Amino acid sequence: MTLPRFFVEGSIKMGKPFALPEASGHHLARVLRKSTAESIVVFNGKGGEFICSIESIRKNHVEVRPVKYDENDRAPRLRTTLGLCILKKDSMNSVLTKVTELGITRITPIISDHCAVAHKVIHHRETHWRQVMIAACEQCGLNLLPVLDPATNLSDWLATSSADIRLLAVPGSSPIPRTKSIVNSVSLLTGPEGGFSEAEEKEAVKVGFNTVTFGERVLRAETAPIVALSVSHQVWGSFGITG
Repeated sequence: MTLPRFFVEGSIKMGKPFALPEASGHHLARVLRKSTAESIVVFNGKGGEFICSIESIRKNHVEVRPVKYDENDRAPRLRTTLGLCILKKDSMNSVLTKVTELGITRITPIISDHCAVAHKVIHHRETHWRQVMIAACEQCGLNLLPVLDPATNLSDWLATSSADIRLLAVPGSSPIPRTKSIVNSVSLLTGPEGGFSEAEEKEAVKVGFNTVTFGERVLRAETAPIVALSVSHQVWGSFGITG
């Protein structure tokens, strides 16, 4: 039986009891109805996880004690970064969940020319986006929390983007490039609901991005990042094999 997993901020020390965050305590006590002496998994997003024994439950205040450490991060070998043009709320949540499950290394929300989300609300959503990614880590077993950068414009992201392979998802382009050299890192750039502007495509190509397409169909903005990441792991990574 899979043990429930909970994320906590800060350091965790073997044998030293600590309290779970109130929301996690409520879920453990009131939803899962766990009891003292039962076991859960706790991780802090920096690598590895701890098997913990429940020491006490008082309403939503739950204390646990780490009794065993597992260093497995379950992170893919291939390092992947995603420049994700900001999508509407539900679509953005879906993409963040799925790419976290697939083992994304780093995500930068991109404010693009055709962004359909008001700029004034974007920075207020960053805390929510991080919580979505944490929930995905709790569910999928990933112990390294992906880096979530502050939202930025496309030009600034392109100026700092670097990887062995850089891909720009654009309908009607060439298939994904094949290479015999070892690829350790991939940078992906996917567009908003309205697609990239012509100027944005040219700018990305100018700094070394390869325009690629995935099949004969036009993928929705929330589908393209998931497919691009999956294909990258299939072509250059060790899909299904950690480390």
